[in-house]
Amino acid sequence: MTSTALAIIEKQGWDSKLVDYIRQTVLPNVSDEELLFYFTMHKKLGLDPFMKNIWVIRYGGKNQYVTSIKALRTLADRSGKFFPSSKKTEFVYDEKGNLVSATKFICKLTPNGVLAEGCSTAMWDSFAKDASGKLKGSCWKSHPELMLEKCAEARCLRENFPGECGDLYIAEEFNGEAQDGKIIDAKILTESEIKELKAPELTKLGSEELKKLAFKVADRMMDDNELQCVIYQSDMVRFLGEWQDRKPLLPTIENYLSQNRKALLDAYMRWQEKHAA
Repeated sequence: MTSTALAIIEKQGWDSKLVDYIRQTVLPNVSDEELLFYFTMHKKLGLDPFMKNIWVIRYGGKNQYVTSIKALRTLADRSGKFFPSSKKTEFVYDEKGNLVSATKFICKLTPNGVLAEGCSTAMWDSFAKDASGKLKGSCWKSHPELMLEKCAEARCLRENFPGECGDLYIAEEFNGEAQDGKIIDAKILTESEIKELKAPELTKLGSEELKKLAFKVADRMMDDNELQCVIYQSDMVRFLGEWQDRKPLLPTIENYLSQNRKALLDAYMRWQEKHAA
């Protein structure tokens, strides 16, 4: 990796060992510029780089940056107003049994405390086929409902949470090779473009903010604890404090809470054993 690209990534708050590990395991075949963009976007959106939420696709002769449906859900969930709907996705089929459309429902908490329902519809012909009329990939043939449902959900999240998801699209919404989720023909930044990138400073939580986060984390982790260990808030404050001394706290914690609380609990238990010794 060039020193310039690594310097910008480290200035964003990412540890160099973490960067090397992700390059070797998550993104083994990307250029320095692609890796720089990968970390920059994860930092901007507050997403966990281990989850591979962002990649580059080739669309319409240009490079397009897309994200995953899980990332859109995570961003919407951070608003504190996103709730899944009890309604199942509605699929419409023609007389021959071919899928025509998918309508996805979600709920959003309004300012007056009412849980309002929103929905969006994705049409098969608009997303499943490329410009020549052929199916975009094998997933559209083997899992047509799942693929179209993702497109409907992505649109619904953008419409109902424009501040969190307004400019983000998932790969399934594009033609060509987008559905594969691979970095394809990515844009190569020039040296001057790299220098012009503004890297945000890494901010740390203050003591009161850390206490509030510790209470939230402990409360959520108790759901998966099953009495494996006792979670003290004072210990959780120390645990999170040491965490943010090593790497960005909020992006990783939020993703663990929403997607993998068991791994977070395991890390806390190892921390307890280390400090008890």
